[in-house]
Amino acid sequence: MAERPNTNLSRFRSDDGCVELYAREDVARSLVEAGALRNVALAELEVAHDRGRMGRGSLVQIDLPGRVPLLVKTLRHGGILGPVLGAHYLGSRRLLRAIELILHLERHAVATAKMVFGRVRRSSRLSACVHLELCTEQIGEAVDLLQALRNEEPGSRRRRRSIAACASLVRALHQAGVFHVDLHPRNILVERNSLDRAWILDLDGSRVVADLEPRSVIENFERLFRSLVKEGLFPGKVSRAEMGRFLQAYEAQEWRARWRATARRFALRVPFHRLAWWAGRALNRVLDR
Repeated sequence: MAERPNTNLSRFRSDDGCVELYAREDVARSLVEAGALRNVALAELEVAHDRGRMGRGSLVQIDLPGRVPLLVKTLRHGGILGPVLGAHYLGSRRLLRAIELILHLERHAVATAKMVFGRVRRSSRLSACVHLELCTEQIGEAVDLLQALRNEEPGSRRRRRSIAACASLVRALHQAGVFHVDLHPRNILVERNSLDRAWILDLDGSRVVADLEPRSVIENFERLFRSLVKEGLFPGKVSRAEMGRFLQAYEAQEWRARWRATARRFALRVPFHRLAWWAGRALNRVLDR
């Protein structure tokens, strides 16, 4: 069903061949005993309960004895065709790449949620499509950057700390050679109390490159700033000065050049994406009828 990932995870397969599980050794036995190899959605297991949605995917919490809560996300397609393609994939490659990427960040000491297991499930042996599920440990006492920006007053000391923490996180991400395809404030967590620490999430579809080009760095900045427009934070709750402050915290020496390059890309792409956002919402309304 699936290629074996280049990781130290244990691999399990159900008797009917419809489910494969790639899990850390310290949790593998508990998962199998809890029914993770059954050909059902994880939300149906006794140790699980539905947590709603996170980004494009649904979120399930699994509670195993002696462990922090585990969060399982069902991978879904994005873009305009996302509502049509949903959570159906033709193979497991996307999940295995996401697993390897998380472990790559762990090796490079980039703060992210700890990888626990990945799961590949077919509805039957004859099914052409699979569902992909990725599980990480829950990060306690943290909020996403979007919520932090909405809650903290512009210019406040706490807000400055959260911006600096996020800039340091993105710099570490880039130094590890990772291009995040969905760098969005929902995919960055900051510590709830001090706002001095940040974690990167939702690496599905992202990639590692040997030498991250300046163009790719600018593309990530523009993606992050553009998401502020989509969420209604810019203009308004977030200022241009704070965007500049983020770039200064990322790297003080070249921040002005990066700001000009990001602003040019931002001006060109935001009008196009406004149209794409409108089309996506319209398609969702049609499919929901």
